[in-house]
Amino acid sequence: MKANAVAGDLRAVLFATPRAAADLPVPADYPAALLPLGHATLVERLLEQLVRTGAAEIDIVACDRPELLRDALGDGERWGIRLRWHLAKDPERPYAMLRSAQLPQARRVMIGHTDRWIAPDAIRRLSEDDHSLLQLDGADALAWTGWASVPGAMLKSLVPNCDRRALVAELGRRGLRTFLLGGSNPAPALDAPSLLRVQRAVIAGSADAPLPAAWITTPWGAVSPQASIHPDATIVAPALVGPGCLVAAGATIGPNAVLSRDVVVGATTSVRESVVLPGTYFGKGLEVNDAIVNGGRVRHVGLGVESELPRSDGLMLSLDAQPDRGPSLGGRVFAAIAATVLLPGLALATLRKRRNEPLLPWRMQQFVVGLDVATRGVAVAPLRCPRASASGLRRAFAHYGGLLDVMQGRCCWFGVRPRRSGEWYALSPEWQSLLASAPIGLLNAPAWAANDGVRMEARAAADAFYAVRRNWRENVRIALAALRSVGTG
Repeated sequence: MKANAVAGDLRAVLFATPRAAADLPVPADYPAALLPLGHATLVERLLEQLVRTGAAEIDIVACDRPELLRDALGDGERWGIRLRWHLAKDPERPYAMLRSAQLPQARRVMIGHTDRWIAPDAIRRLSEDDHSLLQLDGADALAWTGWASVPGAMLKSLVPNCDRRALVAELGRRGLRTFLLGGSNPAPALDAPSLLRVQRAVIAGSADAPLPAAWITTPWGAVSPQASIHPDATIVAPALVGPGCLVAAGATIGPNAVLSRDVVVGATTSVRESVVLPGTYFGKGLEVNDAIVNGGRVRHVGLGVESELPRSDGLMLSLDAQPDRGPSLGGRVFAAIAATVLLPGLALATLRKRRNEPLLPWRMQQFVVGLDVATRGVAVAPLRCPRASASGLRRAFAHYGGLLDVMQGRCCWFGVRPRRSGEWYALSPEWQSLLASAPIGLLNAPAWAANDGVRMEARAAADAFYAVRRNWRENVRIALAALRSVGTG
């Protein structure tokens, strides 16, 4: 590995904040940095190139799903460098850390974004001179690629909390020279068509971006030593088969196919001109062509449409562990027993209703219960909500409807609070992502707020804390808090 910089001479900041394009079959908050690109993820390959230029300290700025990025990159030990991690609250305005004390001390700072593949020679040019990388967009207008190298001193007076447009304007105002990409080195944003095109360009590796030394090179491409390919499978060049992949007898892989990691391809199934994301299972006798596949979701690039196969069919599905969104059988049985024991009290509360008051002290209402993977929108479901007008004994039994929801499998005993659409969209994107992965619960983590103005934020913070630490100890703590509330109520 060649280093052309001394310590403190070159620093790099990699913004892993861009989200994957809307036409890719991944969750709406999925970082573009984690998209597969040949033998590794995009962010891993960009880090390889930065290290080859001599960058010994690299700052990573993350927003959505930082835990996945951290799992992929670690602390930089794999590349013999030091990674500094930063968390941005808003993916549209992540640039505050450019004003940190360390960066202005460097002679040159490289700034990059992980929503496109930048060719190694372009990154090498940035490490040698201060430039802003531009390219022609679809309308033949000059557009910033998200990559530049600047004198560290320039960052001292950067406008705080600026967005990408303001950063581009700042670079232009400082008279930074530009370098136009083109020809054999385009850097398109990685939507579905361009992800396939770039994949085909890097699938065989190169002197500047070689395949991992541990991989086994073959006449048709390369395979990880941790993959298994049946002798009766057919592989057509070029193709890459990543670690943990299993290709059965009679299957056909390639040309221009990338199996990223932990992909199972059943007998007589054909995967051509496609990229398969980690943890995908293909059954027998399928034909996949010109597509990007993630579990049961398939983006047909040429047709510009996406489809999702139901898990019950078993033809294509995700091998990732599915989150537990509903109560266990034991929890539902216990809810049924509790509902039966409390039924006489509910009958008494019903008889004591006031004139013109609804018969039941609860009502059905639509709540956000998570994210819909297929539509990239919120998933809503009807839950029983206590009526605000209920009082006395009826108010106590207004939560009886929650027992029925648990009994029917609509929510769990313990989990985060259900939220209406307005309350959900008022949350920050990172909190939405965190809470969407936790089940809706009848009993919730206690939250305290001094006034109504911050009550929603306090409840969201309590739910986020529970979502991160969810275990039986937290459930016991919530149950005890609920008993104390009943005893003092």
